[in-house]
Amino acid sequence: MREPASCPGCGAEEGKLHRDGCDLASTGEAGRRLPYIAYSTFCAKCGAQEPPLFKVPDEVWAYYIEPEARGYVICRQCFDYIRQVIDAHQGPPRFGDFDLQTDRQLWAACYGRIIRQAEDAGQPAIAAYLRAQAEQLDRGLARDEEES
Repeated sequence: MREPASCPGCGAEEGKLHRDGCDLASTGEAGRRLPYIAYSTFCAKCGAQEPPLFKVPDEVWAYYIEPEARGYVICRQCFDYIRQVIDAHQGPPRFGDFDLQTDRQLWAACYGRIIRQAEDAGQPAIAAYLRAQAEQLDRGLARDEEES
């Protein structure tokens, strides 16, 4: 088991109740307040736990990832493998100036898709949590840009 995480919305440790006013707090049946529980993400292809997230434009994702798997998390290594296999059979497509190998500014496309799915499924707490994670990742990329 991994080390306990903390809620990105209020800082509550895993297993403790969210602090009052936390946007990520959820309630169970009968309106009970629930403690913060961190759920792991895994690459749907290789099973890597908590893979670093990356972003590709929706049309690139749709081209390389089959429809049944488009809502899954795929790690960058598996995505690159899938891309190489498909390109070996069909040749690489053209997506404007987009270059998967060098454009490090593209981050966490899966967040946008998963956030929309959570919202569509009536899971606002999950969508808010993912939004907070995406913002945290975005802040890290901005900091990297400033340092380079």
